[in-house]
Amino acid sequence: MPSQAVAKAANAEYNPKYVPTVVVFGGTSGIGEAIARTFATHTKGRAHIIIVGRNKVAADKIMATFPKPDQSIVANSTYEFVSCDVVSMKDIHVFNEDMKKKLSKINYLILSAGTAGLGGRKDTEEGLDYKMAVRFYSRFAILHGLLPLLKNAQDAGEDAGVLSVLSTGHGKWVDFNDLGLKKRYSGFRAMFATAGYSDFMLQGFSKRAPGVAFVHSYPGLVDTGLFRSNNWLLNALLRPAAWLFTVSPQQCGEWMVYGLLRSNGKFARIDDHGEDVGFADLEFATDEQKKTFWKHCLSAVGLPEEW
Repeated sequence: MPSQAVAKAANAEYNPKYVPTVVVFGGTSGIGEAIARTFATHTKGRAHIIIVGRNKVAADKIMATFPKPDQSIVANSTYEFVSCDVVSMKDIHVFNEDMKKKLSKINYLILSAGTAGLGGRKDTEEGLDYKMAVRFYSRFAILHGLLPLLKNAQDAGEDAGVLSVLSTGHGKWVDFNDLGLKKRYSGFRAMFATAGYSDFMLQGFSKRAPGVAFVHSYPGLVDTGLFRSNNWLLNALLRPAAWLFTVSPQQCGEWMVYGLLRSNGKFARIDDHGEDVGFADLEFATDEQKKTFWKHCLSAVGLPEEW
């Protein structure tokens, strides 16, 4: 597996002739922030980076620390924040339409917004489990809506890719007879099901947009706040555990970008060091099951059956 030094050196070679547009969901903290920072750092600010989320104050503080865009091309190199609530499919559809009016292309779309917890089912106004909406259905809706902008980049001869940061390699947890977990729900089942859903989602989109990279990653254990506490005694116990068993968000960000940039316009699944892990656990699903899954996703996020 590549070391952190190898990943950083490879990422530093990313120097396209054009100004890349990078849209990052979940970029106001954790892994998403680290990925946005990795692109800003290695392009030396020669990029259009859009952080999408709900916390503008956090986004502004983050972007203020990014390398300043090259003044000679300042019209195209910029950082900005755009608000979107990924719990709401309606908000996502509005966001997608706004982006298609605002942008001519997207080179890299990063999907890393998430939520913690293994509790019981809590439905949104649209009838989706809250945790599943954040971890999966939002990503399907975003990708479906913004795919034309990725294709525009591809048609212009530029890189085009998607990175979904979740937990690849759990396809066999998908119950095609209970999509959406309406019959049997638990937080544990929802966690693994959405990971499997993401694999089948990206595989499906890759068949509909050949040449665009669709990458699902397992980031491993990352020190994003789970190993911190306001209780000093608990914090004294958690911090050594974090030091022993986790990597920093910025280290993770380098490995995630490394895997994305090496995906060569295809569907790929990568581990915590950006290495390909293959597709063995997806082979059990039939074409008919995949069609059923796709129809379910379209219906769940409020889109027509055919597009």
